[in-house]
Amino acid sequence: MASQELSSCPCENHQGQDLFQAIAVKPNQYYRYDPSLPLQFRQTAATFLSAVCILDPKQVPVLSCDPQLLKSISGWQKEHDNECAAYVNFVKECWVPVSVLRLSVPGFHISVPWQNAASPFQLTRCHLSVPTNVHSTETKNVSSNSRWMQHLVASMNGLSQAYTGFLTASLTVTFRHLQTENRDAQRPETFSAKSLMDIGTRRIFTSDHDIFRESVRKFFREEVAPNHAEWEKAGQVSREVWEKAGKQGLLGISISEKHGGLGGDILSSAVVWEEQMYVNCTGPGFGLHSDIAMPYIANYGSEEQIKRFIPEMTAGKCISAIAMTEPGAGSDLQGVRTYAKKDGSDWILNGSKVFISNGWLSDLVIVVAVTNREARSAAHGISLFLVEDGMKGFIKGCKLEKIGLKAQDTAELFFEDVRLPASALLGEENKGFYYLMAELPQERLAIAGIALASCEFMFEETRSYVKQRKAFGKTIAHLQAVQHKLAELKTQICVGRAFVDSCLQLHAEKRLDSSTASMAKYWASDLQNSVATQCLQLHGGWGYMWEYPIAKAFVDSRVQTIYGGTNEIMKELIARSIVSDS
Repeated sequence: MASQELSSCPCENHQGQDLFQAIAVKPNQYYRYDPSLPLQFRQTAATFLSAVCILDPKQVPVLSCDPQLLKSISGWQKEHDNECAAYVNFVKECWVPVSVLRLSVPGFHISVPWQNAASPFQLTRCHLSVPTNVHSTETKNVSSNSRWMQHLVASMNGLSQAYTGFLTASLTVTFRHLQTENRDAQRPETFSAKSLMDIGTRRIFTSDHDIFRESVRKFFREEVAPNHAEWEKAGQVSREVWEKAGKQGLLGISISEKHGGLGGDILSSAVVWEEQMYVNCTGPGFGLHSDIAMPYIANYGSEEQIKRFIPEMTAGKCISAIAMTEPGAGSDLQGVRTYAKKDGSDWILNGSKVFISNGWLSDLVIVVAVTNREARSAAHGISLFLVEDGMKGFIKGCKLEKIGLKAQDTAELFFEDVRLPASALLGEENKGFYYLMAELPQERLAIAGIALASCEFMFEETRSYVKQRKAFGKTIAHLQAVQHKLAELKTQICVGRAFVDSCLQLHAEKRLDSSTASMAKYWASDLQNSVATQCLQLHGGWGYMWEYPIAKAFVDSRVQTIYGGTNEIMKELIARSIVSDS
C-alpha cells in the first residue's frame, strides 16, 4: 500500500457526536488515535495497537494509530531498540486500512486480509468491541493460525442495513514479528513455570494461542463459573451461555471456514478444553459439541447438511450430541441394536440410547444405527443419521442423575418409528462404523487433554490449601510427608503433560494414530483419578465437603475412565497394535 502523510487530526480531543461530525467531514483520511486508549506489549514481540475505527456503512472504514506511542513502552524498547525503531518506521510508511465492511442481518463482518511481504511484521489477530446507543456491546475475539487469523467477525444482534449512523469501535490489532522461532523455542514448559496453569508456557503453543487463552479464561471466569452452582441444581446449563460462547468464538474452532466454522487448529480447541477445567466447571458440553459431534458433519456431511447445520452450531444456536451408547451396547459399538429400515426413499428409525451428554438440550443428534442386518459383520452394516429435535417419534427421556458432572445434562433418547428423509443420512450407507473409528481418536485425545488440565487444577488447588491449612503449630506444607506427596504429584502430572502435548502436536500434523490416542486417554484419565484421590486426601475432612472445589473435581473425574471407550478397551486397542503383524 502506498504511504500517505499523516493528516492533522480534526477529531483530536473530541468525543461523542463531535467526533462523528469531524470524521464525516473527511471520512477517508487517516487519523491519530486517542492517546488515552491502552497500549500493551508482550515479550514475544507481539504488539497491541489500540485504535479507533470509525465505521460508516457508506464509506470504507478507516483504522488509524499513532506509532510514536510505541516509544513510550518501557523495558521492551530498551531490549529491542532496533526492532522497535524499524517497526515504528514501518507503521509510518504502511498505514493499515480495514478493507471490507459488509452489513447484513443479524450482524456484520469485517475482513482484514492484510500482509506486507516486505515487512518483518504480519497482521495476526483482531479484537473488536462495538458499543452503540441502540445495541448492547458485543465482543468477538479471533485468534488463528495461517488459515484463521486474517479475519474478524463481530456479531451484533438486531443490527441491520437500516441502521445508517456511525459506529465507534475500539479495535485491537496484533502484529507479530515473523522471526519468532527462537522466541517460541524459549517458552517454558509447565514443570518450570510458577503455576501449572500459567499462560505463555508449553512449546506447542504460540503467542497467538496465549492471546486467545486470555479471552477464553476471562469468558469461563465471568460467564461460566458464577453460574455453575445454579446449573448443577438444574441439571443443565443455560442456552444463553451457548450463544455467548458462539459469539466469543469458542465453538467450531477447528472446523474450516468454508464449512462455517472458525478455521482454527486443534491446539486452539485444546485451549478451550483446558480453560474450562481450570475453573472446575464441567457443565457446558462445548468440547463434545465442537470437537466430537461437529467433525462428523464437516467431514462426512453433504453440502446441504454442512450449510444448514455448521454455521448454526458455530454460533451456539444449534446444540449437538452424538448417540452411540445403548442399554446393551457401550464400548462394543458393534453391539448396537437401534435399527433404521428403508421405506421408499425414507428411513424408519427405532431404538433407544442412554447416557447421551447434551442429550436434553440437543437440537441435533447424530444417531448410530444398524441399516443392514445381513451384513457379513456388524461393522459393515452401521450408518449415521441426523435426527432433529421435534421430529415425530423422537422422545427425550428424563435427565439422568449422576454422581458427578452435575451441570452437564445427560439423557435417555427414544426413537419410535421416526421417519427420516433420505437427506438425514450422514455420509454413505453402511459406512458409519468406519466414520466412528476415524473420529474416535480425536475424542479420546480430548478426554486426555481434559484429564491433564483437571490434574493441573487439582494440584494448584491443593498446593494453595496446604500452604494455608495449619496443624501442629504450622502449615501442613511444612510436613515432609506432604512435601513428598506434592513432589510425586507434580512429577506425574508433568510427565503426563509432556505425552499429551506430544499427542496434540501429532494430531495437529495429522499424524496421531488410534493406538497412541488410546494410550493418552487411558494414561491421562487414570492419572486424573489418582491425582483426585491424593489431592482430596491432602485436604483431609474438608476435601469431603461439597463446598470445596476438590470434592467436585473428585466426583467429576470418575467418569473419565469410562466414557469414550473404557480404559479396559483402550488397553485392548493398544495391545492389538503391539502384537499385530501388520
